[in-house]
Amino acid sequence: MEGLRENMKFWRMANVYWCVLFISLGIFVSQWEFNVTATRSESASRMLAYAVLGIGALLILFIQLAWRYYLAGKGTNKKVEPKRKAGQGNLV
Repeated sequence: MEGLRENMKFWRMANVYWCVLFISLGIFVSQWEFNVTATRSESASRMLAYAVLGIGALLILFIQLAWRYYLAGKGTNKKVEPKRKAGQGNLV
């Protein structure tokens, strides 16, 4: 059970890392001054950058959710049913 707690702690820290990374990249894109002569419009370039960030964030989200459900299943498989006392059978 201790290994599961360590894995969950690592999972939470990975989530914090990805959140900080994508929020900081979003702030960077919003503050970035695009070269208008190199692109057709600044708003189109900004929307394209946000779209790339959004697709990356969704990919990471799906990976994190799959990892979470894998860890949750790993924890439930280790649970042991309480032992029954001698003489107690299955009650129907």
